[in-house]
Amino acid sequence: MGYNNTMFAFTDGPLWRHIRKIATHEIRSNQRLDLFQHIRRSEIEISIKKLHELWVVNGSEKVSVEMKNWFGELTSDTIFRMVLGKRFSPTVEGSRKDSSDEGEQFQQAMRDFLQLFVGFGQILFLHKEEDFMDVMLSTVQDVEELTGYDVGTITKATCLTLILGGAESTQVTLTWALCLLLNNEDILKKAQVELDEQVGRERLVSESDVKNLLYLRAIVRETMRLYPAAPLVGLHEAMEDCNLAGYHIPAKTRLIVNLKKLQKDPLVWEVGPDEFRPERFLTTHKDFDVRGQNPR
Repeated sequence: MGYNNTMFAFTDGPLWRHIRKIATHEIRSNQRLDLFQHIRRSEIEISIKKLHELWVVNGSEKVSVEMKNWFGELTSDTIFRMVLGKRFSPTVEGSRKDSSDEGEQFQQAMRDFLQLFVGFGQILFLHKEEDFMDVMLSTVQDVEELTGYDVGTITKATCLTLILGGAESTQVTLTWALCLLLNNEDILKKAQVELDEQVGRERLVSESDVKNLLYLRAIVRETMRLYPAAPLVGLHEAMEDCNLAGYHIPAKTRLIVNLKKLQKDPLVWEVGPDEFRPERFLTTHKDFDVRGQNPR
């Protein structure tokens, strides 16, 4: 399971530490995020163009769109390009024919996930631009010597972990955020006012605008609090004997964290813990670190 237990979401020990370090540095570092910015911007523009095409095809009338699928395609295309240098789905215009075969291979690989990833290894090397997999191939040699696993297995397992985790979690969060906004019109209007004031209507929102969109950031945080993409976080292992809330936890105990329960704890979220209130992240919890560390 998981490429012989080499997917760092399922493994532990030296392999987990080394692969997590590489993934964090090469995907989440500010430098790498800046290098990938053109990919994220490009995929957003392509997705918006697809929506416009649907509207035109329908005679410029109202169009029903399954937003969960739209978000899923957007996030999958983005993470596939960042990790493998290829899109998950066909593009909008002339390159559609050229990319469709590879897109179908990617989608087939995902369908084969529960069949021990049949076919995924065959497409990992069908990429042109430098991406995360290139970095893996050039830096994973030390990990191979340390763990005994070959470079190909470690690379495929790590890329698949990033794709599965990155695409699905983002899709879930975006879908819930949209659902919450549509069911809370007053909050939606406040977000629209902030966007009009900080960005205007003459251009698309850029990543450099996000630092000024405080209310929108609060909406995202509140969405992730109410509906975390991974309600149960694990597995974690106690490195030594310890006591937590009166419970003795022996070393080597495997622990699963009930994140959804913690994020609705009335002792922490005193006012309406089950309610959608983005304002809490502008007032009582404005310094709360949503990245999993202690409140700052």
